[in-house]
Amino acid sequence: MQNLIAAPAHERAVTQIMELFQAAEHELLGRKVATFRGATGTVLDLRLDNDHGLMFTFEPPELPQRRFYPVSTIRTL
Repeated sequence: MQNLIAAPAHERAVTQIMELFQAAEHELLGRKVATFRGATGTVLDLRLDNDHGLMFTFEPPELPQRRFYPVSTIRTL
């Protein structure tokens, strides 16, 4: 890991965001989840969104196309 003390503030922030994103990938990818609307499935992909933050996608049988949802709308099973 870089020497974060000597790095400018924006570089430290980017590093922290990427570390947290990688931790979320490790924790959520492949996990079964349920949305508050009752859809269930396995998390396939994560991304960062300017408006909602961390977003996830899964392929429940009733949806043939990928749609991303805010992580705040799920719970793990």
